[in-house]
Amino acid sequence: MALHERNCPTCGATISYSDKYKRKYAEAKGSLCSKCAVVKTIQNRPSRKKYFEPYERNCPTCNEILTYTDRGNFARAIRNKSLCTKCAMPKRTSPAISKKISETLTGRKYPNRKSNERKTKPLRFFRICPSCKKSIGYVRRYSIERANKQNSVCNSCSSINYKKSWTHVITDVHRQKMAAKKAGHDSFSLYMLDLNERKKYYREVRRITKQQNLSLLENYDKLRGLCGVNDAYQLDHIISVSKGYADKIPATKIGNLKNLRIIPWRDNLLKSNK
Repeated sequence: MALHERNCPTCGATISYSDKYKRKYAEAKGSLCSKCAVVKTIQNRPSRKKYFEPYERNCPTCNEILTYTDRGNFARAIRNKSLCTKCAMPKRTSPAISKKISETLTGRKYPNRKSNERKTKPLRFFRICPSCKKSIGYVRRYSIERANKQNSVCNSCSSINYKKSWTHVITDVHRQKMAAKKAGHDSFSLYMLDLNERKKYYREVRRITKQQNLSLLENYDKLRGLCGVNDAYQLDHIISVSKGYADKIPATKIGNLKNLRIIPWRDNLLKSNK
């Protein structure tokens, strides 16, 4: 046997050490090889079932047996004198509790809530998007230096360049299923039977419009957004969809590229359905 080697007391496998002192310490301690040490650890490990033994207590109101799998939850329930779901439901739906819950929610419905007073950090550094030449703002110097190093583009261009959307994943069949389910129907055919002629016409126009190559239109590279967004443009039907339905113009003509244009949102809002 070499100077810095010894045999495992269990399986007899050779164990190597970097120096004689570690070998002597292992011999005095009776250390095993890695495989035997793992087996011994598993054999000596206590069964984990006892950690998941159910804890039971009775509901203070209806005396129903409540079961808990966690000891902490069990102790907390005893401390708070928690009720079962049936007994606690009337208290949870009381006006006082509903008001307390609504005060913790967020959204436009409660504009004066503290959670809605989230202040964003001001943008201190700016650079030009290499693709669309728009200005991009950054909060930290590190962010703009990393963007310059990677030659990053803005979010609008990245969604086009790198296909950061579900348009290449979700097919028309998926959209039809989602539309039918949202309307409460089991299939798309039943959903279409439930639609009136006007909604069918509008749906067909939207479908044909999405098939057009909008990149051929003027102002295609401009920012598109909702009404009120600065410098935002919107897609407009020159002959409106409502006019097409009233005059019984085929949906293929209303949704055709020749009937489309991209104009500022103010012009589109003033035009309305004229």
